[in-house]
Amino acid sequence: MLILGQLTFDQRLEKAVMRLMREAPEIGGILIIGDRHIEDDDTQVPTACTDGRNEWYGRTYCGELNDGQLRFVVIHENYHKMLKHLDTWSHLWAKDPQLANVAMDFVINFMIWKTYGHTGLVDWIDGALYNPMFEGWDTARVFWHLHKTKNTPDFPVNVHPKTGTTTPVSQDTNAGTPQGGGKPTPKPFRDDHDFEGAAKRGDKEIKENAKEIDEANRQGALVAGKTGTGGDRNMDEILKPPVDFREQIREFVTTNCKGKDFSTYKKPNRRYIANDVILPTSISETVEALVAAGDMSLSIGDHERRIIIGATAKAAMDIMPEAMHVLYWDTEVAGAEVYEQDELDEIEARTKPCGGGGTDPRCIPAYLRQEQIKPNATIVATDGYVCDWGEWDHPVLWVIINNKNCVPPVGKYVHVSSGDLMT
Repeated sequence: MLILGQLTFDQRLEKAVMRLMREAPEIGGILIIGDRHIEDDDTQVPTACTDGRNEWYGRTYCGELNDGQLRFVVIHENYHKMLKHLDTWSHLWAKDPQLANVAMDFVINFMIWKTYGHTGLVDWIDGALYNPMFEGWDTARVFWHLHKTKNTPDFPVNVHPKTGTTTPVSQDTNAGTPQGGGKPTPKPFRDDHDFEGAAKRGDKEIKENAKEIDEANRQGALVAGKTGTGGDRNMDEILKPPVDFREQIREFVTTNCKGKDFSTYKKPNRRYIANDVILPTSISETVEALVAAGDMSLSIGDHERRIIIGATAKAAMDIMPEAMHVLYWDTEVAGAEVYEQDELDEIEARTKPCGGGGTDPRCIPAYLRQEQIKPNATIVATDGYVCDWGEWDHPVLWVIINNKNCVPPVGKYVHVSSGDLMT
């Protein structure tokens, strides 16, 4: 067993956690969530790992770190937990595991160094991912920048935060081939992110874990505020209550539409006809159509689109339009579905996203004009990375996912994250 001074690695890890509990109380609650393990098999845990709740530390790699570096690694794993990375960014990992891992680590390491680098609590680990260009970026924005520049000279490099020395991102991440020569890349700190293990948790367990983490973040910020030890970690953003996007969609729909004027047996409710039950259908004199349009760019998962479109369908039940149109678009409308009044509660289950590549919302109003569809309102789910928002002749609400800096020049908008969509 590795011994440094008079302490075993097991004791050093415990000592690191205890010091963080004392000197970084803002993450104290996160540190006690889940189990902490030491792994002797280098092939299982080469450095460190988390599944978003539990932590694993490779004895060989972590045992060679000094105390400040070990505390850096512990904070790193707990930041993944604190930010709920393995639940929020699973769709990015499904697209490109290596790029998702690199993007998360660029974000986290910048936050750690900005918060604790000047305190003496942590030491830098050569080869850890860091680049100041990503200040203020979230994981999705970093991921798509990496994806766009992959295998090009514009692919980001590592910048040593203390010396400013730049080195290529090591090729063993499969995150892009460094161009040109350059100095040899230091042995990198790359932890593992057990998305597969996180995915095995059911919806109930995921929500309970998220609730526990949110409470730990609130309590940690409260303690840090009282003791004066809290660092600049953008805690206001972390602790911001999840956006109730469903209520905002409902308010937008009901504000811009009126309906449910009367019921009629002239058009029986089809849902009950199979059971020989004849019920009337609500008819609106003022609401002809409502549109929900899903951006098919790769930064948004099908699960997220379904949730937003499903929320729009539920809001539509309050105003009962004659029809709801579900559109999927990229540079053009690639898929169009029409649902009648008595089918609104089936939309989320039945809808089938299609298309992909490019993001040009101008195609939505162009399609509506072409098909002579005159909606009372349109709700658009998008990542907001667009050049032209188009011209609209009716109210539009943009549900912007994982792009908090985006402000559309037309219509109303609400910002949500993938994490918000899980609550």
